[in-house]
Amino acid sequence: MGPTLRPSIARVSAFFLTLAVSLTVLGARWVYLNRQGLYGAAAYDGDITRMRLIEVLGVDVNGSACSRCPLPLIQAAWGGNREAVKFLLARGANINDPGNFDHTPLMMASFFGDTEMVRLLLERGADVNFRDRDGNTALSMARERRYGFVVSLLRQAGAKDDQLATDHLNNR
Repeated sequence: MGPTLRPSIARVSAFFLTLAVSLTVLGARWVYLNRQGLYGAAAYDGDITRMRLIEVLGVDVNGSACSRCPLPLIQAAWGGNREAVKFLLARGANINDPGNFDHTPLMMASFFGDTEMVRLLLERGADVNFRDRDGNTALSMARERRYGFVVSLLRQAGAKDDQLATDHLNNR
């Protein structure tokens, strides 16, 4: 009878310990390298606990995960998460920065007709007349989708009717 291959318990344990440590290190490295994207996703989800945990790794509240990714504040507004918006603003997020996405948090809230988010952003000083590259404003976005209450809030906050948006709506 030939020799049987019976690895010792110590060798098997050492292998799995090494594997576990390697996966932990790789996982931690992946989280560290992707922390900005994970932070934005947590903002979209409104997960303040996860946002706090990721902050330990060092994130930029005004930073984006990629050249086409929205900023965390825009993601929080997009997800309709008022607590995440407040959390980010308390940490210095720029309420009027469109980042690479070309839309401000107010524009996103107006686009989706989220009246409570629009109200919060206006109370915190959002620029009601900011224009994207195409000339759209929060007002034109809300008006195009017929969100009357949002349109009223924006007008009360000083949103100006613009000919560009009116022409666009009339040519549909």
